[in-house]
Amino acid sequence: MAQRKIKHRLGEIQFDYSDTAKWSATDQRLADLLAKTLLCSESNLLNTEALGKRTAKLHKWIVQTQTAFEETGKALEAAQEIAGGYVGAIELGQYSIAHTLSDAVNFASKKLQAQSKNIRGMHPNYSQLVTDHNLMQEQHDEDLEQAYQELSAIELDAFGEETIATDMLSFDKAVEKLKALVSVNSRAEEQLFNRTLEVIADYNLLSAKIEGQQNVWKEFCYRMVLIEYIGKMRNDNKGISFN
Repeated sequence: MAQRKIKHRLGEIQFDYSDTAKWSATDQRLADLLAKTLLCSESNLLNTEALGKRTAKLHKWIVQTQTAFEETGKALEAAQEIAGGYVGAIELGQYSIAHTLSDAVNFASKKLQAQSKNIRGMHPNYSQLVTDHNLMQEQHDEDLEQAYQELSAIELDAFGEETIATDMLSFDKAVEKLKALVSVNSRAEEQLFNRTLEVIADYNLLSAKIEGQQNVWKEFCYRMVLIEYIGKMRNDNKGISFN
């Protein structure tokens, strides 16, 4: 008996065959499908690892944007605090508060605009990641299932043949070894897919928080119009403005 071997980074798959018997098309098909299934699993893992790298980039962006979000929130709170004392300061003749408030509003506004631009720029990458994750996971499952079905079918045919060189009991053990190696890859894929889902959820949460912050800002801008009007009325309608 001789052996055919398939070398793999996680181990070696091998099965016995008779070196005195003619190597048939069925023998070759058995060997090819064994290798094909392993290659399918390896290809799936490589694709998922590439997805994982894109996921890591999005996660890095989220961390950076979260920091910017917090800084923007502080700028908005500062503007709101100054605005809260605006009317009273005008009544006391502290007109410099108009410039202080104007600077605070402009600073917060620039922060919000930069943040909005930032998330708009990242959104296409996020959307593509979501699409690729869903399609890739489904496609990988289908590809591997098809490879296993083809392998099972040729195994059934081979067990009924008497002229093949492959030792089917040995080949059956090779298939079990194959499944063990594929299982390792599948678990690694599952972890990467789950990580992508986590990062997608983090993006959605941050996006919702930014949207909420934008809504707070819009309401604040409406209040500013009223605050400025009241300030003018309290100052005998003089043109005090923070713009």
